[in-house]
Amino acid sequence: MLYTPITKKALRYCFESHDGQFDKSGIPYVNHPLHLAEQMETEDETVVALLHDVMEDCGKTPDDLRALGISGQAIEALEMLTHPEGVPYLDYVRALKNNPLATKVKLADLKHNSDLTRLDDVRERDIERLCKYREARAILGAPMTPREENAQMIDARIEAGLSLLRKHYAVNEQAVDQVLASPVIGGRPHHARRFDIEGVGNLLVMTVKEADENQLSSFVITPYAKNLPLFSTDYVYSGDKRFFLIELYDLAVHRDGAYRHGIESFASLASSWDNMPDFPTRPCWYDDIRPVCIAKAPTREQDELALRRFLEALQLFIDMEQNAPALSGGDLKRKWQLNKDYADRLIDEGGVSTDLFTEALGAENTRRFFDEVFFAPACYRSSARID
Repeated sequence: MLYTPITKKALRYCFESHDGQFDKSGIPYVNHPLHLAEQMETEDETVVALLHDVMEDCGKTPDDLRALGISGQAIEALEMLTHPEGVPYLDYVRALKNNPLATKVKLADLKHNSDLTRLDDVRERDIERLCKYREARAILGAPMTPREENAQMIDARIEAGLSLLRKHYAVNEQAVDQVLASPVIGGRPHHARRFDIEGVGNLLVMTVKEADENQLSSFVITPYAKNLPLFSTDYVYSGDKRFFLIELYDLAVHRDGAYRHGIESFASLASSWDNMPDFPTRPCWYDDIRPVCIAKAPTREQDELALRRFLEALQLFIDMEQNAPALSGGDLKRKWQLNKDYADRLIDEGGVSTDLFTEALGAENTRRFFDEVFFAPACYRSSARID
């Protein structure tokens, strides 16, 4: 941060004004203007970054700021950055785009407020806010590239999914061998994380964000402790094109009424999503054990809706889980074996995504990746009491 007599006054005033205020995660709010100020280069930029919320959130006035000795140019920018009550958000943004000082600080503000990792609980309104901020950046002359937009939506989906799961379960990230955590598939680095969902099973989160095409997020739940289907979702972004796939694999020990009702609920959910075009999937051996396959090609304008669809499907899986009793004894072993056999069969007989893995890593390394990370039967052997 640039330190001058004026910026130090502004820094003290920033702390005083935001004293007792906290962001949505309970972190002192002052960290936000400090983060912005660290990115500024001039005295006026630093002052505006530090004080950009004091009029809107703390009731300060232009006269209060003049008493600090702040320049007229900085006060003008601060007034423009204060969102007037009753003015639509994007109209407010348009009004400040011709002020370079206000624009620079606002762009930094938008970027920081778009970082969903700051939140402990990501909700649908946060996704709506992301799309609104994306429009605001374009208005201010700094549109996100397709790659940046897609990476942002990938992060949003993962954070929203984890937040929803954590409302119902203890979800604990597990250590992954570094070689397995970053496999290069098709020339694109994949980043794999593994979580244990307590009382349910394994969660695989895998992303590809560095590529210009075929950016990816996978969110796959392999149940071990409950009689549930495998829940698999993939969202793929290629420039302005999008595809998402939500699948259930019938790896059940038994199919009682509650289980069948859960599968039927997913099928009903799919029938209500006719506002997005379908896209064809390649026939494969596992079609016989895949009672639900929702394959859609939303538009860029439907990013928010597509993410909401994912959360609807995940909530339906959670509802299904909460109606399923815990497995024990021989059923626990059989469930483990069904998951293990499915993973092995993917390698032995192939699959759309599996073929890419085996081509890049070889069959044995893919088997290890599936065993220890993707489906992780190796990590649940002891809990299933497998000798």
